Order: sequence, then structure tokens, then C-alpha cells
Amino acid sequence: MRMIRSSFFCVWCLLTFSCSCEFSVPSTDRNRLTIATWNAQLLFDGVDNGCEFSEYSVRENRWSEEKYETRLDRLCEGLLLCGSTAGMGPDAAPDIIVLQEIENEYIVHDICNRLPQRNGHRYAAFVPPAAGSAFSSAVLSRYPVLAVTAHTTDCGDTAVRPLLEVTLDVQGLPITIFAVHWKSKSGPDEGRSARRKQERLLAERMRLLLDENPLALCFACGDYNQMPQEFSILDQYRNSWKLPEPLRTLPVNGTYWYDDDWEAIDHFFFPGHLLDGVFPDVERIVLVAREPLLNEQGTPARYEVYSGKGYSDHLPLVLTLRFAE
Repeated sequence: MRMIRSSFFCVWCLLTFSCSCEFSVPSTDRNRLTIATWNAQLLFDGVDNGCEFSEYSVRENRWSEEKYETRLDRLCEGLLLCGSTAGMGPDAAPDIIVLQEIENEYIVHDICNRLPQRNGHRYAAFVPPAAGSAFSSAVLSRYPVLAVTAHTTDCGDTAVRPLLEVTLDVQGLPITIFAVHWKSKSGPDEGRSARRKQERLLAERMRLLLDENPLALCFACGDYNQMPQEFSILDQYRNSWKLPEPLRTLPVNGTYWYDDDWEAIDHFFFPGHLLDGVFPDVERIVLVAREPLLNEQGTPARYEVYSGKGYSDHLPLVLTLRFAE
């Protein structure tokens, strides 16, 4: 375990591994890179590990290996839907996949191996949950991992999930992914003070990267648990919900349904030079708002542990980066 402390962040212990797929293949289109972010909604495995929520207890016959396998199938179905919606064709998941609410690294292994082999997601990074936490974030990739760090900031008695920073070698170009899952709107002041600190942390990490290389390729994505108008420091970057109309396909007004209304709380942030018309450039961002990820009411088909129905309470976002004509 490596631990680095400074006045602003520390690096946590982390795990990287290659999945046991038999072979790896490049993207279906080498001129484009697709990145998806999706909150998987409490994805626990089929074993009691002591951190599960009570409704996921195997011992109490509320959860099972069979139910876990079904959820894996649905997650992979959703990821393939992300690929087809982004124009990658059938049986193709996005090149880079960022997931929230994953219990452990074994689940990441299972996802990599469950996707059709032609996808070749042989690389992954995962930060084990901190003590007292039930889940963490993961990054799955077709491309090799160059570096992984995890950062956190002191929020007093409020527990927060670390910021996962993963740099990948994509066709010889370093691309950095910041995997985000901020404090929810619960507890004292609805988590606002914690999210402000998490925003400063992310902005500082992106600033350091861009100070070193003003043309750095970096994307911050995930579940921020706040709406576009609630950001302050990150407003210096481009946001998926504020792009010009030709660059975004957002069939509904959010990724999460709460209190009979849409909430746009999942985001992509990236530097402005990725929209300057010079390759690499962001081509578009798509919100995957389609059946079966939507229910009959047209809202996210959240997973219900007791009925076994549903997928996730969030919808995925997919960004396409274009390298050349």
C-alpha cells in the first residue's frame, strides 16, 4: 500500500488487474473512443461479506448467487445497449466503462468475463471500499492502464468515497479518467459541504494535469449527486448537460428520477480544448434512455431486490471522442 499525504489529498490503497479474457481486440472504430458512465445501483455479489445492505443478505435468504448472476446479465445487457446507442453496432460495449456502486473487485472480474469476448475489456482499476463503506467505483478498459491513484479529502465525520484517477494508453495517447461518486443528498446540510470539498479536490487534480500539459486528454465522469446549476469551480470545464444541441442527445431531462421529477446528477466534465475542432475532439454525448432501462412510466427501471425486476435507478451517459476523419 502506498500512502501520500499533502495539504489537499492523499492516495489510497488500490487494486489493478487484467481480466482473464482469452484475447483482446481494439475498438470497433479506431478513429473513435467511447466512454460510458453508469451507476449500477448497489451491485453486490452472491456471498455475504459483512458490508452488504440487509436486503442483500444471503444468510437471511433475501439474496443469492442466482440473483447476482441475473444482475450481471442485465448490467452487461445495458452496457451493450450503451454501445449500440453510441453507434458501435451490436454486441459492442463502450471502450472505457466507469461504474459506481460496485461491491468488490471480483464483480469487476465477472463483468469483464461476461461481456462478449470480442469486447476485450482486459484491463480494470478498482479502489476497495473504505472501512464501513459498502461499495466503490471501477474503471474497465480495452486499453492498458498506465497509472492509477485514488484521492480523498477530509470531510470530518462525513464519510466520502475516494476520487479514482486512471490514466490509460489509448493508441499511444495518455487519456486520464476521473471516476466520481460524490456524497448523496442526505445527512447534515444534505451533503453540500462535503460535495464542495469533493469539487475542489477534482478541480485541483484536473488543474494539475492541465498545468503540466494544456492539451491533456482528461474526462471526469460519474454520479455527482448534484444538478448542473449547483457547480461552481468545475464550471470552468465543459459539462455534458450544457453542450450545444448537435453535440448532445438527451432524450429526457435527467439520469435519475426523484420526487416525480428528473434530476441530472450524472455528468461528464472535460477541458474546452476538446471542442476546438482539432482532433481529438468530443463528437457527442448520448443519454441512454431506452427500454429496457426505462420502465413503462418512462423513468429508470430501478432494480427491486424482492421482485428481482429492473436494471438500475440511474441511466447511463456515453461520450464519443473522435481522433480523425
